Amino acid sequence: MLKNLIQLYRTTRELHASIVSQSEAINNEATKADLNELADTALAMRSIAEFADEIRKRANSIKELAEKAACMVAVSMRHVGPIETEYCKATPEVKPIATLPDKRRNPEEYAALMQYYGIPELAYAGDNPLMQVYWPGVMERLNADLAAGKPTPPGIDPSKTTNKFTLSIRRKKGVLE
Repeated sequence: MLKNLIQLYRTTRELHASIVSQSEAINNEATKADLNELADTALAMRSIAEFADEIRKRANSIKELAEKAACMVAVSMRHVGPIETEYCKATPEVKPIATLPDKRRNPEEYAALMQYYGIPELAYAGDNPLMQVYWPGVMERLNADLAAGKPTPPGIDPSKTTNKFTLSIRRKKGVLE
C-alpha cells in the first residue's frame, strides 16, 4: 500500500478520534449554554459538518476513481476472479446502466418503457397519475435485464447505456495492521 495513503489513513483516524472526543465535551457543555452560545455552537457545527462533508466527497471520488481504474485494467488484462492483496480481496463488477426516458420530454419513449414492463396506462399517464413509478426499482430491473443479456427495451436509447465499474471489497486486515 502507498506510504502516503497509509499516512493519510493514520491522520484521518487520529483526527476522527479527536473530533469525537471534543464533540462529546461540546455536546455536554451545550446543554448548559446560554442562548448566544447555542447559536454560536450551531454555526460552528454547521461549518464543521461542511468540512467533513467535503472530506467525505473527496474520499468517495478517489475511491470511485480507483474502483473504475481497477475494473478497467482487470478487463483489459482479461483478469478473471478477484484481485487479492495483502489487505483485501476485491472482485471487479461491471454493471450496465441505462438512461431512463423523461415523462415530460420524451413521452413516447416513457410510454413504451411502461408498456414493455406491463404497467397499465391508467397507472402512469397524465399529470396526476394514479401511481408514481418507483424509479430505483425500474433501474434495478432494467439493469438486471441488461446484465442478463436481454435486449434493450423500447423507450431506452442503447447509445445512452453505459457501464458502471465497482469493486466488491472484503477486508483481510486493517490498513495499519
